[in-house]
Amino acid sequence: MTRTSLRLPAKFMLVLVGFAVLTINPVAATRSAEAATTATSTPLVDGNFELGPAQSAWTESQNSGGELIDTIDPHTGTWAADLCDIDNCADGHGGAGDALIQGFVAPGQVTSAQLSFSYNLATSQPDNNVHCSDWLTVGLGIGKAMDASATKRYCTPTGARYVNDTIDVTSFLKTYGGQAVDAQMEGFTDNLYPSQFFVDDISLSITYLITPSAPAVAAIADCSIGQTTLAWSAPWFPLGTQWPVQSYTVTPYNVNGIAQQTTTVPGTQTSLPVNLNGGSVCYFTVTATNANGTGPAGAPTVPVTAVTPLSTPTSTGYTLQWTLQPSSAAAASYRVFSRDGSGPWLTWGDTTTTSSTVYGVPGHTYHYYVQGFNAAGSGPSPSGNGQAGVTVPLTVAHAMLFNALYGVDAYGALHPADSPPLPQPTPWTWQIARGIALRSTGAGGYILDGWGGVHPFGDAPAVSFPSYWPGWDITRGIGLRPDGVSGYVVDAFGGVHPFGGAPAVANTAYWPGQDIVRGIVVDPTGLGGYVLDGWGGVHAFGDAAPVRSAPLWPGWDIARGIALRHDNTGGYIVDAFGGVHPFGTGAPLNVSAYWPGWDIARGIVLLPDGSGGYVLDGFGNFNGFGSVTGRPGTPNYAGANVMRGLGAA
Repeated sequence: MTRTSLRLPAKFMLVLVGFAVLTINPVAATRSAEAATTATSTPLVDGNFELGPAQSAWTESQNSGGELIDTIDPHTGTWAADLCDIDNCADGHGGAGDALIQGFVAPGQVTSAQLSFSYNLATSQPDNNVHCSDWLTVGLGIGKAMDASATKRYCTPTGARYVNDTIDVTSFLKTYGGQAVDAQMEGFTDNLYPSQFFVDDISLSITYLITPSAPAVAAIADCSIGQTTLAWSAPWFPLGTQWPVQSYTVTPYNVNGIAQQTTTVPGTQTSLPVNLNGGSVCYFTVTATNANGTGPAGAPTVPVTAVTPLSTPTSTGYTLQWTLQPSSAAAASYRVFSRDGSGPWLTWGDTTTTSSTVYGVPGHTYHYYVQGFNAAGSGPSPSGNGQAGVTVPLTVAHAMLFNALYGVDAYGALHPADSPPLPQPTPWTWQIARGIALRSTGAGGYILDGWGGVHPFGDAPAVSFPSYWPGWDITRGIGLRPDGVSGYVVDAFGGVHPFGGAPAVANTAYWPGQDIVRGIVVDPTGLGGYVLDGWGGVHAFGDAAPVRSAPLWPGWDIARGIALRHDNTGGYIVDAFGGVHPFGTGAPLNVSAYWPGWDIARGIVLLPDGSGGYVLDGFGNFNGFGSVTGRPGTPNYAGANVMRGLGAA
């Protein structure tokens, strides 16, 4: 496919975006002239793209069918990044668009970091600066999940010229010092009008300290004893032998936070016998010194928590409370862990307060542990049955409208909404998840991948999936039968395939070679259901009766999800913009969120009585409609369109 620059009339300017991408680059740090304790790193490789596509350090991920580094419209030199130049760059159903990615390892103790670039953006999308239906994003993140604090989105045409911009990525790199991170530019277009994005002349400058980072000091679990051994780990930065640690200085603090007599030990020693004086001393700082000077002491020793014993819950949502143990160091934040019975410890979530509302499934016994964090590190990790346990009664009141509510992102990771975390398979490293189905108890279910694999999570058992297409992203939805262990997968052409021992069924609609299917729902009998096409058509399969009054948008691939009333008399379809449309006996319902012209809705679930439910958007928000108002607690990935489905029980 030959790519050309999209040249449009003045009112249809194409968005050409120049952006900077970071890369793994073992460039030696350059010592700063103004301060001997800092260095500067420029980790980008081929920031002007002059190596061309054959030798580029950028990893390409493209859907437009053309080369992403070309000579069509460079800012300087001969080459530039060229993203999209067609409509439907993102497959028209929530897939990824054209992207260039480069990874690098962030240095430690970053003091400042600036990502600079030039971009040119043109689009034939009407009012794109208002609706932002087509966009380019530039920034840093982990994998393809871009971080909101280090990312910008561009929607406004630049008038056939390059524009310079800079993103301050200091905060992000401070958080992920010493870790592998990624820079990415991605162009996204819907299936209505073409847009094109050019990026060129990218540079990243990072300034960081070269004195030692603060050693991580092990927690003292019991402060009441007389003597113990304080241990710490060597600084993780700077790495290597260029500036080794020469000595450590240990400072004890009394219960009033007043520093006591310090002790200095050689740089080869990472432990020291200490006297706690029966609890009057319980936390310490340790600093490291190398040839460049002494590094930061950080906060005192990591915090140690104690969870208040729990009484029998009267609801599936109940409050967990905790305190710091006497003489413990202060905590900046806390992480709550939960364990269902004898299952694995799972992260519930993070908070800066000393209480959190948690949720459980009736009849299940949960154990909890709270780990404190501050600049020195974290408290002890959970072990055994943790610090507190509780059984949720079978007859308990429900704290929310569903037993459980979960979303799945494009990598297969689960995201609970006011629901307990569940064991799940390790997420994939690429965007291949295509759907989720929840068992009736809400304690488990299945995630569908694009090749037809059906993967259990929570208490769901492994199942067989006879229809499987390795390497072919062809599936579009999954539905469970009432038994919770079998169901049906629908492919992009309308084929309905059983898994887990479900009987084979006949389908009434099939479009060979046409990627037009957008969802599937199984009816309460488990012997039939409905397939949704992108035009809004609802097609019965198995023993399901045909439906009437289904919305239909001929030739417009705009439908994104389907939900069925429990009485099997009708249901609702969600369109790409968030509109909710009834079919059968479903009555019109109001929506709380609507994004005209923006393909961002990803799925829909319905209350048992059919009076309302939730629409999931690509950023991870569960948006109520009908009788449901507000949003349950759920992560919001602003700027990262990664959510792919939701399930409720």
